[in-house]
Amino acid sequence: MENSQAALLTLGFLLFLKGCETLASEHTTNLAVGVGEDVQLEINPLVAVFSVNWYFAYTGLAIVTWNGFSETVNPQYQGRVELNKNTGTLTLKNVNRSDSGDYLYQAVSTATGHPVQYNGSIALNVYQRSTNLAVGVGEDVQLKINPPVAVFSVNWNFGSTGPVIVTWNGISETVNPPYQGRVELNKNTGTLTLKNVSRSDSGDYLSQYVSIATGHPVQYNGNIALTVYQPVSQPTVRSNVTDPVEFNDTVSLTCTASGSAVSYRWFNGSSVVSDSERIRLSDDNKTLTIPRVLRSDHGTLYCYVFNPISNSTSEAFHLIVSYGPESLTLSISTQKPIYSAGSDLTLSCSAQSSPPAHYQWFFNGAPLNKLGSQLNINHIQHNQTGNYTCWTYNNITLKYAKETGEIIVVELITHVNVKPSLAQPIANQALNLTCEVFGSQAVSSRLWLKDGQPLSASDRITLSVDSSVVSFNPVLQSDNGEYQCKAINPVIDVTSARYRLEVYYGPEQVSITAPDSAAEGSSVTFTCSAQSSPPCNYTWYFNGNETAQSSQYKIASVSNADRGSYTCVAWNSVTGRNTSVVKEFIVTGLGSLSSGEIAGIVIGTLAGVTGVALGVYFSVKLCRNNPHDLKPGPAQSSPGSVIYENFEGPSASAMYENPTAIRRAGEAKNPDSTYTGLQFPDQSTYSTLNRP
Repeated sequence: MENSQAALLTLGFLLFLKGCETLASEHTTNLAVGVGEDVQLEINPLVAVFSVNWYFAYTGLAIVTWNGFSETVNPQYQGRVELNKNTGTLTLKNVNRSDSGDYLYQAVSTATGHPVQYNGSIALNVYQRSTNLAVGVGEDVQLKINPPVAVFSVNWNFGSTGPVIVTWNGISETVNPPYQGRVELNKNTGTLTLKNVSRSDSGDYLSQYVSIATGHPVQYNGNIALTVYQPVSQPTVRSNVTDPVEFNDTVSLTCTASGSAVSYRWFNGSSVVSDSERIRLSDDNKTLTIPRVLRSDHGTLYCYVFNPISNSTSEAFHLIVSYGPESLTLSISTQKPIYSAGSDLTLSCSAQSSPPAHYQWFFNGAPLNKLGSQLNINHIQHNQTGNYTCWTYNNITLKYAKETGEIIVVELITHVNVKPSLAQPIANQALNLTCEVFGSQAVSSRLWLKDGQPLSASDRITLSVDSSVVSFNPVLQSDNGEYQCKAINPVIDVTSARYRLEVYYGPEQVSITAPDSAAEGSSVTFTCSAQSSPPCNYTWYFNGNETAQSSQYKIASVSNADRGSYTCVAWNSVTGRNTSVVKEFIVTGLGSLSSGEIAGIVIGTLAGVTGVALGVYFSVKLCRNNPHDLKPGPAQSSPGSVIYENFEGPSASAMYENPTAIRRAGEAKNPDSTYTGLQFPDQSTYSTLNRP
């Protein structure tokens, strides 16, 4: 529907144009703008328009069309143009050199009461803005057209009213006599080379050139501002005084250098010196003045000179201001109120002084045969307790100062040890950790640490009055960690080596990971796992007979003989505890066996389970008398998974995973086969395996 309406409107517009009675004469306008600018192309005369079309003559492309109802923009100009629908003005944004050319417009206005058509063109010249160049005396410089294009003709002038330097009309070249032998023109790019320039060559160089690279003649204008400089020389710095004294002298530093358009800058080290309340710079920055120089003015000064083509820095000028000695300080390498016997100490004396001050040391008022700002005392002893004085003076200012410090020496703690009451702590037993201190008996306090953090006491974890013993009653797995004891006296604090507390426990949560059944010929892996510290040992029993000692038991090819009860016994040699778990395993694909054979297998399995149970019972009896002399054996066997801890006999807790697995396996394979003989209507056979 919308397309139909647009078509009707366009048809009406064409009929409207056909009825135009007046045709205005064509009008041409010339515009010149710089690269990157926005330009407005206006209809002349400026009237209210009903419709307008804009074209780029070089390509013949319609840029934009407004028929009084809708606007159409060429995709190549999307985002680059804007049309004022009242005046017909076209704004072209961010122009470049390729936008140079003629722009044509056709507009219809009804401002006079009847339709009037206007035709016109605008010649747009996009040129590069002027370029600034700076070179040194005696150098060669190239004046380039920017951007480089192939030229048909070119003229170079010195200044807007100055002489023509060179002209190339596309056929012949003409060089102004004063420039003979000093210029070269590249007739392809229009580049002008000016040789061996002097200060008098400074000025504006104007270019007018025509290029036909776009397929039609386009005229360009360019401007290059050239400045020729004399390079600067290395500057020198002179001072009005030597060896200035604080508060007494005013220092003036003067910098001199040769060259043209020389600028001056002062640096104190790497920092720029600027005019301030205390530092005064002359108008040309050549002279730096410091009234009543201070010690803060001490430093290394440089004079830096530069112009647009060169720069140079003076040799370093060291400004040294004499003062002091003042602010005398006495420090010790390890600053403490009390020092341990055998320590190596270094006493250091320092003062603010220029030139550096001289130092002399005294002990309890008597001079020591030691000069210099440091006094080293190796392996200090108790009889060296006393007052140490540093005396200093400046042989230029003739000022003196002294400072005294006291040193007290006591014995030190040599080392600290954590001693456990049990070599192998077992969970739920009592445990004491004792902090043993050696060397000095003067222990101010003890601090217990667990994993680097202060140990927190509780109802279960208690400390003795002097914190020398920490008691765990009972000790638990959560107490595992690294324990340290820090002993502190007035001169030193020593922390013990880390004692690693590992509480032994288990085995707990013993389990077998394996399938409940497998087909004949397949491979099966039984994996036994338990929580235990240290890691426990595993023993496997099949139908009451020991088969392997490992956490895994593998059957490469399952056969009917592998059907039955698999028992894993986990044993911890430290805690003396053992726990077992039973897994009932069914072999599928037994279609070739008779009902009598299958019944025999079941009866044999039950007999084996009963034997294992009796073995466990008597083993537990022996374990209670001497648990460490008993090798772990299998627990009572039953269909499913059974767990026993420390072999408590037939009354141990049992969990049956799949009591009817055999019957289900037979029914799933062939419900009509002789396996129906294995369906026990009376469950009393299994009841003998249940917990009493």
